[in-house]
Amino acid sequence: ITDPSSMGVIENYRCLAVRGSRTTSCSFAVSSSTAALTAPLCPASVKLTAGRNSHLNFTCTGAGQVAATDVYFVLNGQRIASSSDTLVNVRTVESGQLQADLSITNPTYADIGSYQCVAVRGNTSKSCSFTVWGSVVDALAASAAASTAELQITSCPASFKLAPAARSVDAQFVCTAEGLPGDTEVYFLWNNTKISDSSGNMTLRSTGLDSGHTQATLTIKGPTFANIGEYQCVAKRTGRSASCSFTVWGSVLDALAASAAASAAELQITSCPASVRLGAASKPTAKFTCTATGQETAVYFLWNNVQIVDNSNMSVSSSWLESGHVQATLMIKTPTFANIGDYKCVAKRA
Repeated sequence: ITDPSSMGVIENYRCLAVRGSRTTSCSFAVSSSTAALTAPLCPASVKLTAGRNSHLNFTCTGAGQVAATDVYFVLNGQRIASSSDTLVNVRTVESGQLQADLSITNPTYADIGSYQCVAVRGNTSKSCSFTVWGSVVDALAASAAASTAELQITSCPASFKLAPAARSVDAQFVCTAEGLPGDTEVYFLWNNTKISDSSGNMTLRSTGLDSGHTQATLTIKGPTFANIGEYQCVAKRTGRSASCSFTVWGSVLDALAASAAASAAELQITSCPASVRLGAASKPTAKFTCTATGQETAVYFLWNNVQIVDNSNMSVSSSWLESGHVQATLMIKTPTFANIGDYKCVAKRA
């Protein structure tokens, strides 16, 4: 189109594909540069209520005949970016307009304010407004009441049995005590030793709740029998402390017996990956898992008869299962036709 300015406000086009007696088509529109950008469609305002809002979700969509080139959210004059508790996603919807989605996890009274959704095209911008509101006085009163009350743990984790099949599943323990993080510290002990963040396969996170409580979360990633023991959740505030106990338990003897039996048995690959056809709709990451008998077994992969080592496109990991088997996993990131070939899973034991 050599002179689009000569068109009307909008023109509708159709692209047709024909083969023999079959025809298919799609439609699109071309807007004139004289059409004006329109303010986006804003979400409704929301009242933040203590203990009731685990998530706040807002959607803002461009409107009118001209599509915006960017749509974003602003809070108190600052553009909102994704963070640990906030997710911003922009996508194109069926109408051809951009749509921005804002999700706030565990919102607090710090999220109260005047929000704007801004649509931009070139040097032109249009906006609409909505509000997240609530009683900050009520929140402060709840915090003060909890801080002056007797220190209590209001929610203690239950004990956890470590089963052979549960090893690949993360174990999470949540403990809640009265008082906000500035006044109250909540942490975990394992066999009477304080757990720090990123202790081995453990991670720790602490957050303040709008109810005036502090919540600590302990996550054990892929728990093993090495994580068995006595755990405590401890809450501390000036001059006061409280604690509760829970246990991670399981039969180590059963796990060792299974391993010994598998090691003594004939070496076998018990699970081999299926062949895969690489197509246009392939997943962004291809995963192949191979399992063999015996704890003292090395399991690895060959590609066109060459052993695969970690690189920018492929990664190999190996883990021991409580069943007495070894499992190797091959990950191919964004597989392409360059990854086509013959693969082998190899298990070796002395």
